[in-house]
Formats: sequence, structure tokens, C-alpha cells
Amino acid sequence: MKLYLVRHAQRGFGLKFDELTPFGIEQAKRLAYFFKNKKVDVVYCSINNRAKQTLEYLKPFLKNATIKYTKMIKQHNVPEEVGEDAFKVLKLKEHVESEESLEKRTQRFLNFLKKKHKKHSVLVISHKEVIKSLICRILNFPPTEKIYINKLHSASVSSFDIDNNFRIKKFVIGDITHLMKNPSYPVNKVQITREIGCPIVRAVIPKNDKNNTFSWLEKNYKFKLKENKKYSNYLILEMKF
Repeated sequence: MKLYLVRHAQRGFGLKFDELTPFGIEQAKRLAYFFKNKKVDVVYCSINNRAKQTLEYLKPFLKNATIKYTKMIKQHNVPEEVGEDAFKVLKLKEHVESEESLEKRTQRFLNFLKKKHKKHSVLVISHKEVIKSLICRILNFPPTEKIYINKLHSASVSSFDIDNNFRIKKFVIGDITHLMKNPSYPVNKVQITREIGCPIVRAVIPKNDKNNTFSWLEKNYKFKLKENKKYSNYLILEMKF
């Protein structure tokens, strides 16, 4: 089995906690190119909206894959960052899942994969806590080992080569190299070397930093200065592309 575990792209906060941000959409587009030449037989995606939105950007490169949405890998606990006001407006009913329940759930899902997909290439799109638990289960580590993968990046890929006896041959945890390339817009050489394919849209710098940051930006970018009386001690640079 070839197994890919993907955390959904960056989500919003408050009322938009279950939607991708504009930055998250860009992440999902770059993530899609990771799978451009990868063989994927089946996709299991969480039923949470942010996971499904992430999958939408991958679909053009998953034309031969069977796609299934499942509660088995959804996020049960509502993120703390949602906020009390949004919680009430959205009428959310939080199901607080215990660590023990999460471990049992992820083990059931792994048992299912072992039984159904020994010889398949499987893509799983889920959430940080679920993926952390899956990784520890796959590597036969106790849950306490999650501390080493606590910062699992949005739109990251963890991949495993697994033999028919479910022994790990090789693995990679939290790969984000695809986010450092494959931008969905033209990028010139300066932007690639200086900003790793992530160009600046707006720069706000203190006026007393003009000789350093401003001079560097002036050499490498085209921009126009914006004035704002509210921020009279700062230079606001709108970048041009």
C-alpha cells in the first residue's frame, strides 16, 4: 500500500472556520501539483467542509481515483479559535472527543484500510489531530509521541510505503516542499530566489527603516507608495506584478 495523509489547507476563523482562506486556496492549488504524476486509486475525505474544499482543487489530478467522503476521519471537536459568538450563530453542537475515543477511531480506520486496500494507493484528506493519531498508529508509537508532530502544517503530506503485512518500508512526515513551488501565478526570478515563490502583496515598514528594507525592496520590486494619515509614521508599499 502507498498511503498519503493530507491535512486540509489553511482554514478561516470565527464564522468561516470551516472554509478555506484565500491563502488556503493557494495552498490547495500547490498541493494539487504534488499529485500530478502520482498514482492514486482511492481517496477518503473527511465530511468537514474545509477538507472537501481542499479536495476540489486536487480532483483534476485524481481522475482515475474513487472518491469517498466519510465520518471516520472527520474532526469531532470544534476548534477553540471559532469563538463564542460564531459558536452561537452557527448553532454548533460540540462533541468533545476524548483521546481514547480518537485512538480507537483511527485504529478502526486503519484496520479498514488494511483489509480493503493492501495493494492500492490511498489518499486520506483529514485534520491535524486525526492525522497525528494515524501517524502514531501506523508507526506503532504511543500517543505521547504526537508531541514531535504537533506542528503538522496545513496542506502537508505524510506518505508511507507499506508492505502486505503492514510493515513500513519508508515514510515521510509533514512534507511541505510542494508549497515552496508550483505557484498558480507567474513568478519572476527575483521572487523565486528572495520569496520562495510567495511574492509580497503589500509591505508596511517604519519610516526610520527606509535605508534598509525600503532600499532592498526598491532594488527588487516594482511598487507604489500609499499614504495613510492614520499611519503617518509608516511607509505603505503596494506591490505591482
